[in-house]
Amino acid sequence: ADESRSKELVQVLEKRAGLSNDLVEKKQLAYRAAELYEDALGEPEQAIATWRHVLTLDGGERGALDALERLYFGKGAWRDLSGVLTQKIELTPEPPKQRPLRLQLAQLSEHELHDALAAIDAYKGILANDPRDVEALEAVARLYAAEGLYADHLEALDALVEAASDPARKVELQFKAAGVLEREVG
Repeated sequence: ADESRSKELVQVLEKRAGLSNDLVEKKQLAYRAAELYEDALGEPEQAIATWRHVLTLDGGERGALDALERLYFGKGAWRDLSGVLTQKIELTPEPPKQRPLRLQLAQLSEHELHDALAAIDAYKGILANDPRDVEALEAVARLYAAEGLYADHLEALDALVEAASDPARKVELQFKAAGVLEREVG
């Protein structure tokens, strides 16, 4: 009985939204419909379609992006999740708030999409805001080495030497760079 009431309510919400000329009201109705699809009706695909509709009304709607991020993650839709993270990065003007999103995008690109170059791009976005970000530098160095991009790998190692505060770590990284030069370049 609850499910049939929820279905009827979704139909009413969608019909009202279709008749409304008020953007705010349309978004509120779509929000309620999407939440019903996801929670009461257990229809994540319909919820996704409804949240995507909210984004056609307002591309910067954070609540819709957060919901899509959660739903795409839940069903393992990595390429779609990548798109949502990219949108969230574009809508986030403050670099410190972009960092966790870029980090999530980089890890997703590397581990789920198996796209090292996309992961490198995401890490480079972090480095554009903070060239001494050790976590991002270590990741790009590792990825450049794995992809056989040795000139870039050496650049990343040099940046790590500059960023390192521990003298022993600096020497360790310099030896590593020398080894790469000897093995791969020279």
